[in-house]
Amino acid sequence: MMNKKGWIKIVEAFFAILLVMGVLLVVMNRGGITQQDISKKVYEVEVSILREIEVDNNLRDTILKINEDILPVKWGNDNFPANLKTKVKSRTPNYLNCQTQICEIGKVCSLNTFIDKDVYSQEIRITADQETYAPKLLKIFCWVR
Repeated sequence: MMNKKGWIKIVEAFFAILLVMGVLLVVMNRGGITQQDISKKVYEVEVSILREIEVDNNLRDTILKINEDILPVKWGNDNFPANLKTKVKSRTPNYLNCQTQICEIGKVCSLNTFIDKDVYSQEIRITADQETYAPKLLKIFCWVR
């Protein structure tokens, strides 16, 4: 009779562990312990900023008239167009930091400073207007503050 009581306690402990593990797995699977994924929201913001620049004729002309000899034009450079910088800053939400660069198509266009966060980027090509054909790549980099 003594041996049966020992086995019953072992089986009870085993089922108790299984029950706790099952509850933990269900909670984790339902998203009770997940991180917020902000990437989709950041990409939507980036695309909307780039689309606004793309359809603004003044900004397109400014980008197209940049001399290819000075490319890439980085955010902090003196020759970065002020009206483009103003547009990007005005459209950037408070929870993001964003920078843009104007580069040659087919060349590497990367953020040269190290950001110890997730950096999201999108790009568009500004190719021509009615008078000028001088294709450029406009790339935006954003990260959460």
